[in-house]
Amino acid sequence: MSEMETSVERATKTNENETRKPGPTVTKTSKQETDEHAEMDSTDETTRPTSEIDRSPARTSQLLATIAASVALGSSAFLGSVGVTGGVLGLVLVALGVVRGSRKIVTTGSFALLVGVLAGGLGTAPPELLIPGTIATVLAWDFGEQAINVGEQLGREADTQTLELMHAAASTVVAISAGGVGYGIYLLGSGGQPMTALVFLLIAALALTSALRA
Repeated sequence: MSEMETSVERATKTNENETRKPGPTVTKTSKQETDEHAEMDSTDETTRPTSEIDRSPARTSQLLATIAASVALGSSAFLGSVGVTGGVLGLVLVALGVVRGSRKIVTTGSFALLVGVLAGGLGTAPPELLIPGTIATVLAWDFGEQAINVGEQLGREADTQTLELMHAAASTVVAISAGGVGYGIYLLGSGGQPMTALVFLLIAALALTSALRA
């Protein structure tokens, strides 16, 4: 009996020890942890550049728009106080618009420049002075729009100088050609009276705007 009891006790203790024995634990190896960190880093690198792209207006067209607005101001400076006021206001707004990337401000500034130039059409300003001012006004608007478009689509830090210069050259050629045609029409008109000059400038501005948008 004692031997049987001893055997039973031993068997009971063995079962208890097996029951208390902890199960296998799953631990991550250093290699698995390294792979997980690498995946997280690659994900961060993939998403980071998109969020850090600077969408501000492109520098080259930004500068060209300001220069064109300055030329328009120079033309309107000879057209009286109204021309000077419109020119100064237009230059400030165009410069502000291309810095802030606001099409509305650029358009408003271009309109102010045009008003300054058109003021000369009501007086005795020669068309040789009014035409360059009108061309410069429309180019200021076009270059400002281009600066904003390039910045939004490609980013400020992208290498877009050649693209912007090609656009500026094409726009300038179109503007000068249209201005030359308009000047020819003006010379063939009746007497070149102030009201005729005003109408001519309005038509020329609309024609230049349509040509540059196309």
